[in-house]
Order: sequence, then structure tokens, then C-alpha cells
Amino acid sequence: MNVEVWSHLVSKRGTGSIEEFRKENAMLLDEVHVARRASEITADLVVEQFVVLEQILKRLEENVATEQELRSKLAVELRESEVRRRELAEAREAAEGANKAKSAFLATMSHEIRTPMNAIIGMTTLLLDTGLTAEQREFVEVVRNSGDALLRIVNDILDFSKIEAGRMELESAPFDLRRCVESALDLVAARASEKGLELGCLIEAHTPGWIVGDVARLGQILANLLGNAVKFTAAGEVIVSASSRPLPSDQVNGEPGWHELHFLVTDTGIGIPPERMDRLFRSFSQVDSSTTREYGGTGLGLAISRRMAELMGGAMWVESEIRKGSTFHFTVRARAAEGSAPIHLSADQPHMKGRRLLVVDDNETNRRILTLQSRSWGMESVAVPSGPEALALLRSGERFDLALLDMNMPEMDGVMLAREIRDVVDRSSLPMVMLTSMGDRVPDAEVYFAACLTKPVKASQLYNVLVQVMAHEVVAPTPAVEASRFDPNTGKRHPLRILLVEDNAVNQRMALIMLERLGYLADVAGNGLEALEALHRQSYDVVLMDVQMPELDGLEATRRIHVELPAGTIPRIVAMTANALKEDRDECLAAGMHDYISKPIQIAELVAALLRCAPLGQAPADERSGIVRDGGPFAAPIPPPPAAPTASVPGGDATLLLERAAIDRLRKTLGSRVDALLPGLIRSFTMDGQKLLVQMRQALEQRKATELRRAAHTIKSNGANFGATTLTRVAAELEALAKAERWEGAGDLVGQVEEEYRRAESAVMGLDKLR
Repeated sequence: MNVEVWSHLVSKRGTGSIEEFRKENAMLLDEVHVARRASEITADLVVEQFVVLEQILKRLEENVATEQELRSKLAVELRESEVRRRELAEAREAAEGANKAKSAFLATMSHEIRTPMNAIIGMTTLLLDTGLTAEQREFVEVVRNSGDALLRIVNDILDFSKIEAGRMELESAPFDLRRCVESALDLVAARASEKGLELGCLIEAHTPGWIVGDVARLGQILANLLGNAVKFTAAGEVIVSASSRPLPSDQVNGEPGWHELHFLVTDTGIGIPPERMDRLFRSFSQVDSSTTREYGGTGLGLAISRRMAELMGGAMWVESEIRKGSTFHFTVRARAAEGSAPIHLSADQPHMKGRRLLVVDDNETNRRILTLQSRSWGMESVAVPSGPEALALLRSGERFDLALLDMNMPEMDGVMLAREIRDVVDRSSLPMVMLTSMGDRVPDAEVYFAACLTKPVKASQLYNVLVQVMAHEVVAPTPAVEASRFDPNTGKRHPLRILLVEDNAVNQRMALIMLERLGYLADVAGNGLEALEALHRQSYDVVLMDVQMPELDGLEATRRIHVELPAGTIPRIVAMTANALKEDRDECLAAGMHDYISKPIQIAELVAALLRCAPLGQAPADERSGIVRDGGPFAAPIPPPPAAPTASVPGGDATLLLERAAIDRLRKTLGSRVDALLPGLIRSFTMDGQKLLVQMRQALEQRKATELRRAAHTIKSNGANFGATTLTRVAAELEALAKAERWEGAGDLVGQVEEEYRRAESAVMGLDKLR
């Protein structure tokens, strides 16, 4: 310590002792040492922190470099991703373009293939109606069957293409489920009968009668499965059954009324080996190559059916045992629809309740179906498998009100059994009904039986026959067919390319049958838009144009034809409408139509209208581009013949009256093909009628006059085709009210139309007796 410090300390201490001073000095020195040590430690810490900071800075610099590198890579990847995205977009556009091109190509090819195929099938069908030797008939049938097979292949390929392209669109409309199933059975009934197979249908009582969905696609699935079952079954039976279960609301977005429908198609055919099951639902695949060679087919049917079931919210699977048969299952989801249940589905049948029915059929499934159906009406049914057992019951004193006898039974057939029964019970005490396969001829049928039913027996037909027979009415075929007024050579002498434009299935069928019997094959369009597309695609000599159609009606379609088609290519347009007033004729004239025939179509009127047409190349251009109003080709319609007396339809209800002239006209129109064509016409009348009643009621509730008018008009037209005069009159009144957009009294008229339709439906169902 230097002198100045010591002096300063001494001066501060004053008079203190030297010893105290030294002690204090020592303490100060210690503090100085501590401070110096703390300073050294602090310096070390600072150095260490600087080192750590340098390391952090270095890592930050490295991270920045890494980030820049990553940013650079990300930019490159983003650029590459954008390139790939553009390439994918271009590829997707190219694929969509290819799909569109494929669809357009398939649509064009479909039309091009269908046109000659329709000619082949139609002409061979007409040829079969002529006098042929046995060998010639065999050759023609081979040609027609081959044409049908080719047409089915074309349809399969088109459907598969639509599904693959995601362009398969399902319709959503209410329809009668039972009729859909029965229609599918009708398609295979003839083939099953040829092979001696039993066909049956069982729909459980709790299954909704009406559902909302695509009736055509559901029918296609059923027809495919039933067709396969019949194809691969040599003996035994093919049965279709249906049931349903309500779906919980959490599975259908809380919407009420949804069901899962479960269908089974069971056969006793060749079966499928377990190791081959995986090939069933593959496209263009069958169980093995020998199947294709022996049975034919593309292998697309099951693949299409399964995809359609999936589109409807369901699934498809199969259970099979080799040489014992197969059961194909499929489910669909559908919402129950409001539809008036036909009378034969009602459990309240006081005129049948307690009646005793004897069923004799060697097929267990048929006995079960007939027993369940009759018991649902309150009848007491007893079923036995053979004639001797039935006779034993009757001889023991058992009494029955009616007996159903199967024709084809071993040991004792239906006719033999009927003869034995007549020795025990007389006709008045026990009327009998024969169950036959399609095409069977029953000897002495009128002697022993009150009626005959063709299997598979539909519930509606069974009901009608039971009611009629228990009312002691004999169901007999209508006799005698007069000479045909159809000249099948008309088409050869006066060839025309015809386009039929008609949305009503019944009218469409009737017109096509008439044209076919005159030797013409017409293309068909379902509305005005389809007609325009067809006319832009190819030329026609004459267009038979319905007036009232959805989307684009006949009047507007005619106006557009005159605007869009070049002069000299406009076909002769013949109006077809159930409205026969002068103002209706004038409206057709003003729209540009050249001729007019009224519905229901009279053959003489149709022939006269066709003979007034000439092929495009033979008609003057000015005549085709304009309308000759006076003295020209637009001749006045041939007035319909005076109303003939009405004919009571069997059934005991005096209100069920059909115009006899209409029945005669229908029989003459169908000619020798009445057996094949009449069921389809009846089915179209009943199925279309159910839809139209729903549409009519909805149009009334929503105050949609146009829809109400169209539904009433179509019902009127259908009723006129079958001579249902009361239905036709009431529907015409409703149509007029809707046309004037007057709603007062419309509800009452709708109710009358519904009531008259129910009566007409039962009467039309009875027209099976025409066969």
C-alpha cells in the first residue's frame, strides 16, 4: 500500500490504535482478494458465454444455409409439381375426351347395329306368321334367336361401358314392385316352359308394394339372374323371392320410409364349384371356357348386375352347391312410395274368407306359394302333392269350395285327376281350376275345368279367377277370329321410312304392332327432343307424332323440324292424338303438321294416312316445306265407327264394362300373336296407370296444371285403347279442367278417375280371356 493510502487511512482513523488499524486493513485486503477472485470468475464466465454464443451463431448460419437449400429444393419441387399437375389435368381432359368419344362411338354403333337387327328380328317374326315348312320354320327361328342374342350382347356392352365411364344414371320414380318382379318372370316363362321347369314368385307380405327407384334397372337385374337360372337348370325349378327390412334413420340421413330389399333367385341347376366363385362377377368372365361354348353369353351380365345393385346402395353375392343348384342374393335400398294397393293385395276379402281351397301340385314350392297367397285372403288351404292323396281327402268326406290342380304331375296328371274327382264330387259342388305351363293344351278343359291359369301364377290373376269361379262363372276363351284387315305386303308395295314419336308405352306398343303387321319397321323416339336428334341423324319419309309429350311436345317439335331441317328433307308429319275436336286439328295444322289421325288408332285410318305419304325423293320439295290446307294431303280424319254395345267383363260386377268394339279391335290388331302380345299390353296399361295416378295426385296437390293435363290425357288415351268408356270420359273432363287451369272441382274429378281406373284395371286384367 503506498504512502498516500496510508496517510489517508491514518487521517480517517484519527486516534485509533495501530492494532485496530491493521485488523481493518487485513479485512480490506481480504475483500480485495475476494473481489479480484470474483472478477476472475466473471471473466471466465464471460469468455465461456462468448464461446457458446459463437457456437450458436455458427449453428444459426448453418441453419440459414440449410433453410436456403430447402427453399431452393422446395421451389424446384413446386415447379415440378405444377408441371405434373398440368400434365395430369391434360391427361384427365384427354381421358374424358376419350370417354366422350367412346360413348359417342358406342351410341352411334348402337344405333347402326340396332337398325339392321330390328329389321332382322321384325322380319323373321313376320315370316314366322306365314306358311312355312317345318324345316323353314326351324331355320327362321334360328335366325331370330341369333338376332335376339346379338341384341342382348350389344345392350350388355353399352351398359358396361356406361358403368365404367361413370355415366350410368338411375331414375327415381314410384313403381309397383310386385309387377316389376312378375314382368321379369314373364320374360323367361316361355324358355322355362320349353325345359319343363317350374317358375315361382314369393314376395313376403311386409315388403312395400310400391317403392321409389329405377324400375327398368331393377327389372334388368332380375331378368339377368332369372335368365341365367333358367339357362343353367335342366330340371326342377327357378324361384324368385323378395323380402325387406326397415332401415334405421341414422343410416339414411334421418329420412323415414327407407327399406333394404332382399331378393333371392334360387335354382336347381348345375351349381358352381367353390374354387370358381371368384370368377363369377368379373367382366367378360364365366365359370370356365366350356360354359361359354355350351351356354353362350359374354360374361358381362353378372358384372353389370352387381354394379347396378351397388349403385342402388346394395350388394350381390351367391351361394351354391355343385349339382344341387345356386341361390343368387342381391339387395337394394329404396324408399317406400305412396301407391294405391290393388284389391288383390288387401287382406280384407269377406267374399273369400273362410272358403276352403284344395291345392294339388307335386312341386313343394308351388304348394307353399299358393297356400300362403290364398291364406292371406282368409281362405283355408289344404295342399297335397299327388292325385291319390287328393282323392283320399275327398272320399273321406272333406269338403272344399274350390280346387287348384296342376296339369303336369307324375302317375296321375291334372286331367286324369279331374275325371276321378267328378266321380266323387259334381261340378257345382267343387269347381276346379287347372294350372298349366305356357303353351300346354289341356284336353277336355271346358268339360272339367271352370278356368285355366298359366304358371307362374300371378297373385292378381289368381285372385280374379278365384273370385270369378266362386261366383259360378266359367272363364272361357273368346271364340272365333275374323279375317285380318292387315295386309303384310303394304310395306313392300308402299315402302316408307317411319319414325314413331310416342311417350305412352301402351300407345307405342299398339302402333308398333299395327305397323309391323302392315310390313313396316319403325324407329321409336320417346319425346320431341329424341325425335329431333333422330331426324338430324338420318332421314325419314314420315313421322307419326304424338301431340302431348314431356320435355318437348309434338307441336313444338314440329315447329323446330320446319326451322332446323333443310327444305326437301322435311318428312311428312302425321299427328296422333286422342283430342279429336276441330280446334285440335287446327292447332296441329298451325304447327306445321301435314296429316292427322285420332286415338285409339283405327287400322283403316292409319293405312290411309300412310298411303298419303310418299318417300322423300318422290315428293315435290315445295309440298314438303309447306302445308297444303285445302284439297291437299291433309285429309280430314276418318271418323271412328259408332260405339258398339259394351261387353261385360267376367267377375260379376256390372260396372266393369268394356266397349265390345274396342275389344274386337284389339283382338284383330294382335291377330295370331295374341298369346305373345296381350300380356305385355295389359302389363303396360296397369303399370303406367299406377304411375299416372301418382303423378296426377301430385300435380293436383302442387297445382301444376300442365302435369295434371298430361296425366289425364294419357289415362284417357289408355282407357280408350281398351274400351274403358267411363274412365275415358272422366279423364277427358279432368283434362279439359286442367287445360283451362280451373281447380274448382278438380279434386272430385281426380277421385273419380282413380275409382274408374281401379274398375277398368280389373276389367283389363280379365282381357286375358281373349287368348
